[in-house]
Amino acid sequence: MPLKDAIRATYGDIHKHKEYTLTQQLETLKEDFITLNDNFKNLYSSNKKLQIKFQRLEKEQEEILSTLELLPFGAWEKARRKFGK
Repeated sequence: MPLKDAIRATYGDIHKHKEYTLTQQLETLKEDFITLNDNFKNLYSSNKKLQIKFQRLEKEQEEILSTLELLPFGAWEKARRKFGK
């Protein structure tokens, strides 16, 4: 058996091995891309939820401040000076 045939019998055809490796790498990259895409979608969704919650809290804060301004006898001004708002 020639050396070339012995190497092919032991390790397989180099060309097929390279193609398999490239195919395997492409498959791995595809799976990684899908995973990254899913992670991005989850982070984007979480970010949107946080933005909505933050906007709601800002509205609540504005409502509380407008309610405090209606307190009688200047209580809001006294509290504002006391707490530095």
